[in-house]
Amino acid sequence: RQAPDDEVLVAVLRKQFTDRQLVPSPSAMTYLQRHMERSFDTAQRIVAAMDRRSLSTGAPITRALAQSVLEDLARET
Repeated sequence: RQAPDDEVLVAVLRKQFTDRQLVPSPSAMTYLQRHMERSFDTAQRIVAAMDRRSLSTGAPITRALAQSVLEDLARET
């Protein structure tokens, strides 16, 4: 299966965030687009993890949160 291109990946991320009523910062979206594994499953896992972290800490969806979540997910695999 071919990895999604940037446009599709961003659309999937936006949909995942919107479905959870989350508003990521533009820098968070740019960071994810550049650094995440390019798959639909990964997009779903990342947004779910960011949602959990944001809820538990009260932190907004920022680039720093995106980086922290990606680092944590990388350690899990």
